[in-house]
Amino acid sequence: FVSALAYSQGLLDLNTKLHFNTHQYKLEKWISDIEKQTNIKINYSPSQILNHDVLLYKKELSIKECLDVLKNQYKVDYFIDGNIVYLLKNYSNVDELNSISGYVKDRRSGEALIAAYVRLQKSKRTVLTDESGYFNIDVDNMFDSLEISYVGYKPLIINLKQLNKNLNSIFELSRFAQLGEVIIKDDLKSDLALDQMIFKSSLYDIQNIVSILGTGDLMNELTFLPGIAKINDFQGGISINGLAPESNCYYLDGVRIYEPNHIFGLFSAFNSNPVNKVSVYTNNLPGRYSGALSSVIDSHLKEGNIYHLAGSASLSLSEANVFLSGPLIKQKTSFILDFRKNILNYYVPDVLDKYLEFNIKNIDFYDVNLKLTHRISPANKINFIFYKGRDNLQINNTIENKLLANNSFNWSNQALALKWNSVYKDDLTSELKLSMSNYDNNSSTVFKFKSVNNNDKFLSIISKNNLRDISLNHQLKYYLPSFKFEFGYSLSKYNISPLIKSNIAQSEIDPQLESGEDSVLYFTSANFDFSFDKFKYITLKGNAVFNYLFSGEYNDFYINPAVDIILKTGKKSYLKFGYGKTAQFLHSLGSYSIGIPSMLWVGSDANIPVSRMH
Repeated sequence: FVSALAYSQGLLDLNTKLHFNTHQYKLEKWISDIEKQTNIKINYSPSQILNHDVLLYKKELSIKECLDVLKNQYKVDYFIDGNIVYLLKNYSNVDELNSISGYVKDRRSGEALIAAYVRLQKSKRTVLTDESGYFNIDVDNMFDSLEISYVGYKPLIINLKQLNKNLNSIFELSRFAQLGEVIIKDDLKSDLALDQMIFKSSLYDIQNIVSILGTGDLMNELTFLPGIAKINDFQGGISINGLAPESNCYYLDGVRIYEPNHIFGLFSAFNSNPVNKVSVYTNNLPGRYSGALSSVIDSHLKEGNIYHLAGSASLSLSEANVFLSGPLIKQKTSFILDFRKNILNYYVPDVLDKYLEFNIKNIDFYDVNLKLTHRISPANKINFIFYKGRDNLQINNTIENKLLANNSFNWSNQALALKWNSVYKDDLTSELKLSMSNYDNNSSTVFKFKSVNNNDKFLSIISKNNLRDISLNHQLKYYLPSFKFEFGYSLSKYNISPLIKSNIAQSEIDPQLESGEDSVLYFTSANFDFSFDKFKYITLKGNAVFNYLFSGEYNDFYINPAVDIILKTGKKSYLKFGYGKTAQFLHSLGSYSIGIPSMLWVGSDANIPVSRMH
């Protein structure tokens, strides 16, 4: 096991004396006593530490003597890294060490570090931590060293001879106090992480991309990636792999968000303040994201500071933002809360009204992000996620102060999720998620014109759309030497209500859309993903997703296979050969390339079958 002991201030003084009331303790009670006496923080994995008795040979011990007690009774060794002491079990037989696993976290806040690099220095095998900060890396040589690094943090290097077999440990990294001169060298010291061929953006990257009106924005950063382009200057949508914006699927902590834009697409629905990492999958999508045709963009929220309350407030030309993070139960339960509201409505309509032939009567949006995280143990945690965003936009077109058209757009996203993440025996991880997503769009356009009799006439078009899905998803990851296997299932129910109405006597609106009839769609899928990297220069990845769709008299069963062969050609290059098949069963009628959701979401049926792409 690994335990980390640290003073909250200054370096450890190993000669500090501690006083105990008895010569015999349960391990948990003894650790608690040490924390109370010295303000020491102790991180450990209860699933790895049996709560045996600790026998003390005297009632007054220094910290070093306490470490020696653990060293002798639990057969551990220790080393000191700054003000952290790691207690590590020592193995002399290389066959005993097959893999190392654990969590990488921020030492100050306890926040999981997603996509941190975990590298073996000699073999140069490299993996990245997942959405929980968890990693599992195969070990071939016990005389190797483990290096854990993350942008903006001091790297941690540990000799493998001191590490436990299949360890579910907590590794904490400290931020650099100050970033000095930056020198860029053309030297790649480690091999490419071939098993993680996806883009993961850090929060630092997002906040340093400046958008219109001085606000960093996720969508702006994505357009700097190969194969991702803006639709227009308003950034109303992005095209990936040359497909329309509605072919992309957007997620917030694994929960589908159906409208990713705020007003005109100037702002995305994903505020950078509460976001920890962003994952972008542009080809051969993971099986758990069944239903996406082009790509998947998943934004992962922070889990909150487990030690102390922290927050920030900002005001720009476009928006006001307040962010809070802190513990509800110290080191156990934490929260984040973020509220953002635009302030354009206070001055933009008056300015535009003077120079344009249309005036904006209302231009308003807000969004709220809330996440609660309870850590049952280092290997088990529960997350509750809430998101709500709402837009209200009203535009009048006028010529010589005469009303010609009145346009009103109102839309909202709401998402709820309950997730349970757990690790079993360090080689099996589980994520069970129950989620609900609700999208509402209520838009209308009224045209005013003169009839042949010079009377005022009005033409109105009203569109409404509600899409609500409830999903249960369970994913399991199993780690074997040189082999990672993921399998899971998803059960979903969709309620979809599209409506278009007009006062035109002979309109060509589809009767089903004009009636606004509510349709119910059931979807289930099972996915099997694998990654195999036994060979030094070849990595194999693939998946198979089995899908079944049922809606009234319409049903469809289809399989989406994918396979990648990645050939390493050098330290800095690789060749990738792949084949994949994707399918999408939700369709949009219209386009939101200008950032206003003028589309209607409908489900697949006999008239609009499932879209497929190879």
